[in-house]
Amino acid sequence: MNKYIWIFPVLFMFHDMEEVVGIKPWLEKNTDEITSRFPAAKKLLSAYKDITTEGFALAVYEELVVLIAVCALFEITGLEFVRGIWFGGLIGFTLHLVIHIFQAAAIRKYIPALITSVLSLPPSILLLMHSYQPMKLTAITGAVLGAVGVGVNLKLAHKIMCRYSAKLK
Repeated sequence: MNKYIWIFPVLFMFHDMEEVVGIKPWLEKNTDEITSRFPAAKKLLSAYKDITTEGFALAVYEELVVLIAVCALFEITGLEFVRGIWFGGLIGFTLHLVIHIFQAAAIRKYIPALITSVLSLPPSILLLMHSYQPMKLTAITGAVLGAVGVGVNLKLAHKIMCRYSAKLK
């Protein structure tokens, strides 16, 4: 299992760089069309209305730091609980990729995340399969915490992104 843990941050950065580079210009070009076709998307896209590329990049950086800390902690300690957190985070990331693919399919248009989602999904699934081991209760608890932690940290990263973007404007 240890030989696989550092693949996750590599996949994360590969995927998120497409988003960092493309999200702001894509939103500027496509928000009106998407919200007119899908009124329910208005609330989601409004959360990104005033972001800057730098703010988005800072949010991605924060997420990467957390991911590297979890990988390093597992590498150093080998604790089942930390392995569970890593595994739960990988589940969250893999679902994130699937969501992007469904988003692009729903709007029938490229979104900045689609190419790397399609390319990262097979290795993410393989990583899940190769790193899965029957888990003790502590690892299962960690996995649940890791999966929930992805969502909680995403909210934190969005706050960071919005505050930093506002500070730059």
